[in-house]
Amino acid sequence: MGPQVKPVELHFGRDHLLLCVVFWPGGLHRLLDVPVQELVDIAVEGRALLGSAVADVESRLAELTDYAAMLASAEAFLLEALRRQHRRPERPHWVNGAARLHRGAALSR
Repeated sequence: MGPQVKPVELHFGRDHLLLCVVFWPGGLHRLLDVPVQELVDIAVEGRALLGSAVADVESRLAELTDYAAMLASAEAFLLEALRRQHRRPERPHWVNGAARLHRGAALSR
């Protein structure tokens, strides 16, 4: 998750539906309320940034067989995540933790 400025290779089987969510500039920041620079070229599971509700949407997406239904499910999840974010009075503590965790792993390499 986060902006990727380095190439990323993904390999999938033949019968694989893939949904990729791409945000307009500033969109990811609006959803997470975290400086996007902290997320550049890092791999962080969606659960770490968006909470445990990601598991529910992952399960729903895995059962779907067409792109329109996948898009509707992902859109509903993101809109609800955005609503929850705007009800928060301050920056979520887990965002700082995820960024620190990744930087610590990168420094130990």
